[in-house]
Amino acid sequence: LASETWSASLDSLDISGNAVNETAVANLVNCSHLSGLKTLRLAERKLNKAAGETLLATSDPWPSITSLDLSNAELGSRRIEILLKWSPLEQLKQLSLRDNGVKYKQITPLLQQLLNIEWLDLSVNSVGGQPASNLKAGKPAPGVAAFQEMPHLAQLRWLSLSSTYLWPA
Repeated sequence: LASETWSASLDSLDISGNAVNETAVANLVNCSHLSGLKTLRLAERKLNKAAGETLLATSDPWPSITSLDLSNAELGSRRIEILLKWSPLEQLKQLSLRDNGVKYKQITPLLQQLLNIEWLDLSVNSVGGQPASNLKAGKPAPGVAAFQEMPHLAQLRWLSLSSTYLWPA
């Protein structure tokens, strides 16, 4: 990635499944010739605590980014809170946070930041807030209300909420 010769025109980077530690993330966000990056996939990689915080602490490493895949990166609740303050969220059209420990209390702040989102994967998270067996029949889980309160989600074309405890059985 350090080669400016070929990577300057790169608009999509998939490094899923690779060892991504704090140093690797720091190198990635500091590569000025990757500033045109539109798609970044870091899926299927458990980012260690420092790597996740380094990635999310960088205010705008890729001004053109519109697609981010952090599926199964094990961000956890604390780094999700940091993600909520990450400025590129507003420009994303695609975001996958599948299996990252997103809690239902974080759904409203997350959706408020996703102003241009068209494709969203929140599957295998606690979006509903509690197991379906604990919910009252006919009433959606607390996290579902957030989707109903966001008019800008009218542009959403694809949404995955599988395994998120939304409604009672």
